[in-house]
Amino acid sequence: MPTKPIDPTEPLRVAASGYSGVDRGTACTQSAFKANKKAFLFTGPQGGRYKAMFKLGESLAEARELAAKEPDRFDAGKTGWVTARFSADKPMPKRLWKKWLDESYAIAMGGRPVATIKENAITKKKATASKSVTKKATAKKAASRKAAKAPADASGAELIDAQIAALGDWRGEILARVRTLIKQADPGVIEETKWRKPSNPAGVPVWSHGGIICTGETYKDKVKLTFAKGAALDDPAGLFNASLTGNARRAIDIREGDKVKAVAFKALIREAVALNTD
Repeated sequence: MPTKPIDPTEPLRVAASGYSGVDRGTACTQSAFKANKKAFLFTGPQGGRYKAMFKLGESLAEARELAAKEPDRFDAGKTGWVTARFSADKPMPKRLWKKWLDESYAIAMGGRPVATIKENAITKKKATASKSVTKKATAKKAASRKAAKAPADASGAELIDAQIAALGDWRGEILARVRTLIKQADPGVIEETKWRKPSNPAGVPVWSHGGIICTGETYKDKVKLTFAKGAALDDPAGLFNASLTGNARRAIDIREGDKVKAVAFKALIREAVALNTD
């Protein structure tokens, strides 16, 4: 199988693509790179060799000296464009093409040093990320206020909806998930929100049927589902992992990344309902 010829312009193209705001295209079979809508690099094959063209300013004198010494390898035009010709066995020194590439890109970007351009790009990226975080935080606070100011005549389901929306993170996802499982296990379940107070204006979600089945409290590091009569329930799957020493209650602490065992959980809900309604 024939070996693919080495393209010595590939490192230049990779480096050029790594600059901020670069558009890549083609021009007369050559790869063309633009920044700020201005070309700063052309690369491609030419007469059995390869060439790269740079737009230079400060380094133009250096390029003209090289063109005088090695006219078959370098050519410096009057407009500042410099052509370097090289081959796989005699490539253009990296130190040289990296210097010229930085300068050519900087000229396209209005003469600003590459380091400044990179720093500005990083600053802009951080500002965008910070703005996104601030926007999310503002939305979360707005949802929290909405949950806290839910009208007194709002239904239990509406209050729980508001609380899930206010959480807006993995805890809200878990609370929504267990809520769905509870309603699947017992379509006749009653949803309420109790114990609303200044320190917890959203209150605590409560699911009942013939008495309290369980409550759903949220903390920074977990969602706690407390079963009012958990001590009297069989738990073959070992879901209960908190409040294990009391005479009545048992709890399930669910932390970020934990998976809810849907089948076992729904069986526990049905057992709690049967205990309440016997």
